[in-house]
Amino acid sequence: MEDADYRALLQRVTKRTSSSQCSVGQLHDVLAEMKRLGFRGKSPSGKLHVRKVYAIWGDMAPLLRTGGTREALRAYVQRMTGVSAPEFLDEPSARKVIEGLKAWKMRLERGAS
Repeated sequence: MEDADYRALLQRVTKRTSSSQCSVGQLHDVLAEMKRLGFRGKSPSGKLHVRKVYAIWGDMAPLLRTGGTREALRAYVQRMTGVSAPEFLDEPSARKVIEGLKAWKMRLERGAS
């Protein structure tokens, strides 16, 4: 997609000319519009360890106050590793996050019983 076309799409959907000015909700609207136009999204990552982080987080979601938002997961990953999102984790850092999530999930399940 050409830059001018991208900016026009942003303007049409969000009334903004830069994605840095958009809220998370507006970015979701832009993504939905791009998909409507035929763009294909990628899975969170082809990396098995990243998919596992998302899978454990998804299992925990009903037990969390936040409902398991992606923003909350990113904040957790940032606190644990200093990395801004699960997609950027290397395997050793992802293992640290996975083990932390598993321990957290066990505590949540014990508290819910």
